[in-house]
Amino acid sequence: MYELILPCPPSVNHYWRSIAIRKGRGAFVTVKISKQGREYREAVAAIVAESGLKKITGAVAVKRILYTPDWRRRDIDNTAKAIYDAISETQIWEDDSFIAAEMCEKRKSPDKEGRVILQIKSLVDGVIVKKAGAWLE
Repeated sequence: MYELILPCPPSVNHYWRSIAIRKGRGAFVTVKISKQGREYREAVAAIVAESGLKKITGAVAVKRILYTPDWRRRDIDNTAKAIYDAISETQIWEDDSFIAAEMCEKRKSPDKEGRVILQIKSLVDGVIVKKAGAWLE
């Protein structure tokens, strides 16, 4: 099992930016990763490079433990996209579409510093996780 300690990601509300583009008489909107999102990807890439972890092939199970600096309302699913896309960019796994099981916990950080502990476990082909958290055993 791999374990990474990552900085808190931007929420999905801050990860994407919509940009209106005008061409001639028409206009369309394109969506791009924000500066905050690109900086997060770079930070994760540096952590993964420093860790020396090898690539996992096939299905994986993931556990995210979110340490929030305070108890303000936060949706735990708003952080998943930034984390999984950043990890996919590092090529530790083939793609986040290979996540077969996922578990997330949210805790208040004891030191007021937000962070994410990401645990990744390779699943043997054909293994079906019967209940949340069973893959940690």
